[in-house]
Amino acid sequence: MKKQTKKSGLQVWDDYIKRWDKKLGAWKKVVDKRLLDHDRDVLDIHTTLREIKEDMYTKTEHSEFMACFDAAITELKMSRESREAYGYRFSVMDDQLTNHGKRIEVLESK
Repeated sequence: MKKQTKKSGLQVWDDYIKRWDKKLGAWKKVVDKRLLDHDRDVLDIHTTLREIKEDMYTKTEHSEFMACFDAAITELKMSRESREAYGYRFSVMDDQLTNHGKRIEVLESK
């Protein structure tokens, strides 16, 4: 058996403090590592949010896009309407040209 020596109250407290300093030092390392990891994660999130914000589609950009889109659609609509009008005219002219031979025959037969 180990021979126990009687320690003074000061030595007991000193040993007790040393043991807890050792435990707290280990815990401090774990907490410091977790805080460092947390700080890195927060920094990554901050960087990602900044990149997202830079690439965001703003209300002003949307208004500019809609103005250009409206102009393009209006021009397309006018083009379609004019094509329909010209289509009708070409259809009438085509009928006149295809029936031209028949009309001449009818006029010559009179």
